[in-house]
Parts: sequence; structure tokens; C-alpha cells
Amino acid sequence: MAEILFINPNIVFPVNAVISGRALPVRNIEKVVNLGLLSIASHLDTKGVSLKIIDLVGCEDDEEKIRQVIKEEQPKFIGISCISCYAYPKLEEYAGLIKDIDDNIFVMAGGQHVLGIPNAAMQDIPSLDCVIRGEGEFVTYDIIKRVNEGGSLSGISSIIYRENGKVFDNTETFAQVPDLDDLAFLRYDLYPDFQEYVPHVEESRNCSFSCNFCTAAFVEGGIRHKSVPRFIEEVNYIKSLYGDRKEKLKFFFACSNFGLKKKRIEELIQLFKEKEVNVAWRTQTRVDTPVVHYLDQLADVGLSVLDLGLESASINTLKLMNKTKNGERYIDKARDFIKKAGAVEGLLLKVNLVWFAGETPDTSRVRTRFMLDHTEYSEGLSVGPVMV
Repeated sequence: MAEILFINPNIVFPVNAVISGRALPVRNIEKVVNLGLLSIASHLDTKGVSLKIIDLVGCEDDEEKIRQVIKEEQPKFIGISCISCYAYPKLEEYAGLIKDIDDNIFVMAGGQHVLGIPNAAMQDIPSLDCVIRGEGEFVTYDIIKRVNEGGSLSGISSIIYRENGKVFDNTETFAQVPDLDDLAFLRYDLYPDFQEYVPHVEESRNCSFSCNFCTAAFVEGGIRHKSVPRFIEEVNYIKSLYGDRKEKLKFFFACSNFGLKKKRIEELIQLFKEKEVNVAWRTQTRVDTPVVHYLDQLADVGLSVLDLGLESASINTLKLMNKTKNGERYIDKARDFIKKAGAVEGLLLKVNLVWFAGETPDTSRVRTRFMLDHTEYSEGLSVGPVMV
């Protein structure tokens, strides 16, 4: 029996679409752990809350799976993650299904997509009892406690909720956010079939920039890091959960921008060597970070794939995106970063691009020309349009 059931929903892609360079059949079977759900679940586990996670990505009989798990676990709460617009149709579908099964189940939603549209989500989906805007570890536990005590949710920040037939909005004030060093290590053993997934672990949370295409613009407080010793300790803990392997375990170090400070990069390199953290890892960064000066050293301690957020090579588009204040300098740094990364043995570089509102044939040609001129230095390209 689980007091709360967490659902990572199936994804609904446009028919015959190629999303971020991968065809639909590939995207449907990709195994990507829902880091937000796992972090909330890991925190609740330390509080003694019984829970279960189900991951329905690629599941053809997802509705039947939900019916079966609700029958077996009889949860009082269900939390549905919505980290993408492609998950939003399933959020609506699942919430309605859950209420049809048992109208007394408290249904809440959170994730990157709904944090920007909490009011719209509550209007679109009358089966939702609550939407959490922002980080969910503390807020989810507060909701569970308050509902179990029979009290109102009126004093809980960062939520919009339905009570006695009315909708109340507390999203104007943000709830207290956790010190990342104080959070529980990610309990991958709580995630279904976790060994089928590449382990993700947060290096930092949120972002110090305000790019107009990113949900970070909706989150207050800027970037927060785990201390490097705490981060490495968690990596080693997760590595122990996966057990002995013939090959290096591959990690994704989750962050908006890795390596913003030279001192932190140097500390990480030093401790990776001292603690003998023998893993391969992937992360992402911007073209204007000091990472460019440490590429060889980072590769020596396991960096094997780097996602580089170029976004555009058009000065006009970069300005529209609010990506940088100095477009020419940014593009010069991009050229330097891409060439240096391409020269590092054993390091694969993937460049990320975003087509943004206000693009013209000229801005598209500039971006395409830039990439063609630098094709020899990168192994991959991710192109993501912003949809309106």
C-alpha cells in the first residue's frame, strides 16, 4: 500500500514528427529518469511516507496500468509530473481517469511545463486538485500533512489549489527551497527498473540567466549548487546502487549550466581524482563559461559527452532570446569553444540550437552557415523549435 503514487506520464508526440533529431519510435523507447519525481520521492521516503513510482513513457496500455496500480496500492494522493508540452494531454487524461476511479484521491501536478501555466492548468483540467509551481520536495510533504490533518491548504505557498469548489492561488509567493546539500541522496532503488536508466544526479538547480525560451525565467532565486564533496559522495552512493559493472557507469550531471566558476571546476577535478570517481559522465554548459579552459582535465576525470547550448549564431536572434548582451563576443567564444572541444580526444560534443519566435530566413541561414563551418568539430546536433 502506498500513501502517494507518482506518475511519469506517457508522451504524445505529433504524428510522423522528428523531435530533437530523433524519430518518434526512438523517442518513445528512450529511457530518461524523471529526476524531479525521484527527488521528491527520495525526500518523502526520509519522512516515512509510503510511496510508489510508475513510469509510463512508451507504455501502450498506460490507462490500464494506472487502474491496476490504484487497485493494488489504494493511494490517497497521486502526483503527476508534466515536464513537457508533450506530456500535457496525458496529464489531463490521467487526472480525469483517476477521479473516475476514486473521486477521493487527491490529484496534484508539477513539473517544468505546468510551473509556467498553473492557472491555465487548473482551468483546463477540472480533475486536478492542486498544481505545484516550483520545487516540490517540501511543498508535497506539506500538502500531504495538511490534507491528512483535515486542514486547509491556504497557508502553503507555491501552489494553486481547488477547495470547496473554488480555486485559490498561492503562487505569487514561493515556498522555502531546500539547501541541496540537505536533501536525501537520490534513491534510485525507488524507481521502477532503475538499472535500465542512465543515472542522473543534480550538480546544481535553476539558473542565473534569464533566456526567454527557458522555464528558468519562471523560477526565483537563481542558481544553487551542491557542494562538490556532497555531490561526489552522492555520485558514489548511486554508483553503489548499480553494483559492479564491466564498463564504467555512465552518468548525466544535471544542471542548467555546468562550470560557471573556475574555482568550482578545479575543486571538482581535484576531488574526482582523490576520491577515484571512476565513471563516465555527460553534462551541459554555455559557450561563454570557463569550462573551455578545462576541457582536457575534465575529460581526464570522465567527461565523455558535452552538450553545448549555442542556441543561435545570429546576433539578432540572440538578442531576442536574451541569451547574451554582446552577440559578437558570444559568437567569437562559441567558435573558440567548439574548436577546442573538438580537439579533445575521447570527448564528444553535441551542439544545441533553438529556433525562436522572430526568426527570419536570414537568421536561419546565419545559424546554418555557422554549423556547416564547424561540422568537423562536433558529433551531434540538437534542434528544438519553441512552440507557441
